[in-house]
Amino acid sequence: MDFGIELRRAIMKLRGAKVVDKKTLDEFIKDFQKALLSGDVETSLVYELGKKIKEKASIEKIPKNVDEREFIIKVVYDELYSILKNAEYQPEIRKKKILLVGLYGSGKTTTAAKLAKYYQDRGIGACLVCCDTSRPAAFEQLLQLSKKINVEFFGIENEKDSSKIAEEAIKKITKKILIFDSSGRSAFEKELIEELIKLKNIIQPDETFLVLSADIGQIASKQAQEFNKNIGIDGVIITKMDGSAKGGGALSAIARTGAKIAFIGTGEAINELEVFDANAYLSRLLGIPNIQLLVEKVKEQAQPKEIEELNFDTFLESLKTMKNLGLMKIFSMLGNPDIPREFVDLGEEKMKKYEAIILFLSTWDFAYFRYILTNFDIENFKKTIEKLEKEQLAFFNGKTFENIDLEDNVVTENIKEIYIALCHFVKHVGATKVMYLLKPEVFIMWDTKIINHYRTYKTVGKIDKSPEGYVNFMKLMQKLYKNGEFPLSNKENESITRAIDRYNFEKYTVSSNKKNKKD
Repeated sequence: MDFGIELRRAIMKLRGAKVVDKKTLDEFIKDFQKALLSGDVETSLVYELGKKIKEKASIEKIPKNVDEREFIIKVVYDELYSILKNAEYQPEIRKKKILLVGLYGSGKTTTAAKLAKYYQDRGIGACLVCCDTSRPAAFEQLLQLSKKINVEFFGIENEKDSSKIAEEAIKKITKKILIFDSSGRSAFEKELIEELIKLKNIIQPDETFLVLSADIGQIASKQAQEFNKNIGIDGVIITKMDGSAKGGGALSAIARTGAKIAFIGTGEAINELEVFDANAYLSRLLGIPNIQLLVEKVKEQAQPKEIEELNFDTFLESLKTMKNLGLMKIFSMLGNPDIPREFVDLGEEKMKKYEAIILFLSTWDFAYFRYILTNFDIENFKKTIEKLEKEQLAFFNGKTFENIDLEDNVVTENIKEIYIALCHFVKHVGATKVMYLLKPEVFIMWDTKIINHYRTYKTVGKIDKSPEGYVNFMKLMQKLYKNGEFPLSNKENESITRAIDRYNFEKYTVSSNKKNKKD
């Protein structure tokens, strides 16, 4: 069980006490100490904390006109914060070399990808370098993770000399953050030390981080001391903080050694890595609302624009932000992390359904509503969208309509796979509308009238409703755009794809409708 639950129960019991006296305080301290011990916090530290709280929160010292319960909780927070505050670390957002070290099972390889994502989201390109030559699946795992988050990967398959791999990476990758994933061992041994010392001398890293799993508890301090003594580390990254009852023990043990806690892993998702912030961590731990952190997280997830009106687009954006953050984390930042998981799962499931429905309805014509309401498989549509976002759509991260190479087979195959998957639900017109909504900077919409107009263009191949036909349509649009053949307006904040679509719609769809009405 998460020892934070036990801590919050102790606090809830204190808040519910009718009278706060010496007996109430003693009972609270006893419950508080039991909770810390359940989290594998060092016994001597637990005793020391209890003694300090009893002294500083004694009934005689509580000021008049101050709620006794909140005063005691503030003392608890201050004492815990005094232990953790000096372990905080602020990463520099710049090009650098980072070496990750650790034993087997610590989550080192996944953490390397999470770090790359962290820096990429802040505008710094990253390259994952596989220097783990002892674990057979390490190369393939890191390669797949790099594809998933769309960052560069470097490795030499079947090469057993990690130093040689590092040297080649440093020569070839010069303009990005280099994150080196090194070999681990099942125990701290001489062979591991020698390999890491050699590797570190070659890399000359700006930062060396020890990756530790939260479930080792207070043993974390011993591992940190051993690695620091033999290799030298700049800080620690603690993984699996969301699923281990011993996370508090690991944190406090590291903090007591004087080492920096650089990041903590708060979940399995690739974006669930946080810079360690003692205030944020204690707020979650004790069930204290942290509105500032919530606002910061929303800003990270949301698009950088003001919401002027509530419509399909802005509502969809809000749903996506909440989904990316996760309801459990939102409740935690609001000071209520103990909401039953089944209620959270139900809420997240509903959010996904709303998103899928809005996504669909906002890209479809009213004439199809009858068909949608009777035949549309919203559940499989939602699953298809989620799968595409993880795979084929992720391929286009960072790309735009103007710069994609439509002669590249990998590019065109990804486009066709997305188109085919969506056509299964919404036919050829709806497919391009959904594609545009999912990646508006890349894809262009069409309809039957637009297709009919451009059928006569033979320079890029046949344009029809087939997957190849849509790729050819994209090629033609790109060619016409680069040749300056679209009289595009200079509307503020209008993307190239939106401008081309508006031009096609007004010239070939609307004008055709008007002509038909006259006839």
